[in-house]
Amino acid sequence: MDEIIKNHLTEYNESIKENTIKKYVRNIVNLKNYLNYDNNDLNYLNNYDEILEILDHKNYSTQTKNSYICSCLQTCKAFKFDNKLINKYTQKIKEYNNQIKAKYEKQEKSEKQEKNWVSWEVLTKFYRKYRNRVRRLRLTKIKDLSYKNFIKLQNMVILSCYFSSIDNPPRRNIYASLLIKKLDKKNNYFEPNTNYLLIKNSRIKYFLFQNYKTSKNYGSVKIRINPELNNDINLYLRHNKSKFFLPAKTKNRPMTTEELTKRLQQIFKINLKKNISTQMIRQIFVSKIYENTAKYTTLKDLSSKMGHSFLTAFTKYNKKDDESDD
Repeated sequence: MDEIIKNHLTEYNESIKENTIKKYVRNIVNLKNYLNYDNNDLNYLNNYDEILEILDHKNYSTQTKNSYICSCLQTCKAFKFDNKLINKYTQKIKEYNNQIKAKYEKQEKSEKQEKNWVSWEVLTKFYRKYRNRVRRLRLTKIKDLSYKNFIKLQNMVILSCYFSSIDNPPRRNIYASLLIKKLDKKNNYFEPNTNYLLIKNSRIKYFLFQNYKTSKNYGSVKIRINPELNNDINLYLRHNKSKFFLPAKTKNRPMTTEELTKRLQQIFKINLKKNISTQMIRQIFVSKIYENTAKYTTLKDLSSKMGHSFLTAFTKYNKKDDESDD
């Protein structure tokens, strides 16, 4: 059934990105399980009120509820459900979007954010500590790493992608999809809609982002990798012989974005006792940047590098800390 849903969604709207379709399918399957629906069809999507009740009962955030209802809407459209049902889902999405927009404009943290929020300084301090710990293992002198040490090294590079320098501000989970490509005059062709780690030499490397959430608005983005991250990648590539920047455990495929999210959450859960996702990292970063209101040109440049608009940065990602009474 999963493949049937995926194929219908793709045929209905060819512009939907693969990761979005995966999320839709996952949500639709989850709803089926929540409703204890046994038949191998999608008729349970007609149970509009029951679906809303379940989402409320699970205490999901408005964003998560919106994600589920978007999945229902797109699936109903793809399978040509009744227009009255489609209109119900459409109106509910508008309601959720208004709630989300109101929160963004107030720049208030959600309950989940309040519970897990830490400062940018705490995150970068942890990154430095973790990086030093891995560097002290002297992995350059070890020819064949154990799986345990390889994961430590991979974790260091992942953290370095997000925290090494403001010149490489934290993107979404796009690092999971990177292919490794060495640059030379004979090998300068890039597959469209593919993201790369480009290697010119040991000192010069770039990220080339061509396929990401807002690529329709911003196109291809090529970013020079900062020296610290470059050094970490040099060490990492001594032991990562895969063509993927972040190979999964089997090493014959890249990590999925979901696996990268889980890896980050695992790192922070173990070390900081916090549930910190990629989105929260970006929110903490932008809130730090806007803390003292940088120049507009600086903010605009950072927004471009992060792959979102200036307005998105200021409303969606920038979160105010509670003002003190002093």
